[in-house]
Amino acid sequence: MLKRDVQGKFALKDDDYRQVRSVRLTDQGWKTLGINAECFGLTRSDYLSNVQ
Repeated sequence: MLKRDVQGKFALKDDDYRQVRSVRLTDQGWKTLGINAECFGLTRSDYLSNVQ
């Protein structure tokens, strides 16, 4: 479960500023991304941040 601050917003994971981006995926691509991220215990966003 993601942590929230006292205002109910998602709490920052670290001090690094993250610019909001969007990614267009098919439903199958979104599902596959979620499965891969879950295997590593990460969110989709964190998983994509670690892909190199």
